[in-house]
Amino acid sequence: MLANQLCLDLHANYQDNPEFDEVYGTAYKLLQAAKYVHGKEHAGDKAAIQRSVNSIDEAFHHVQRDIRDWRSANRRQVGQMNLAAKTEEFEAVLHHLMFEIGVKPSHDEPGDEASIPDPAAPREEAPPPSQP
Repeated sequence: MLANQLCLDLHANYQDNPEFDEVYGTAYKLLQAAKYVHGKEHAGDKAAIQRSVNSIDEAFHHVQRDIRDWRSANRRQVGQMNLAAKTEEFEAVLHHLMFEIGVKPSHDEPGDEASIPDPAAPREEAPPPSQP
């Protein structure tokens, strides 16, 4: 849910920022990876999750660095958090998952304890990246 909200917010409000297409493409890959991990969690495939989370963590921190100075066009409110709060929440949940499955995050930071939003809430799906 957090990866989807991050993508929706980027797509709705941040397209005017430099390197948007590349960064959104990476964020969308994060969304697809989150869906994959979610499916593997339901299947009880901890090994597949362990193999995936380091690349997810790396891609997330790449996106996080790239959007740090971006400005919103404020076209549409997506969820209840701003972009910075969404990325902090995503990082906290990702690092909590990594801890739970025994994988050390490449970027340990304090404040990784976060509440997990209700996944049953209705949601809009983020659109795929534009094709060049």
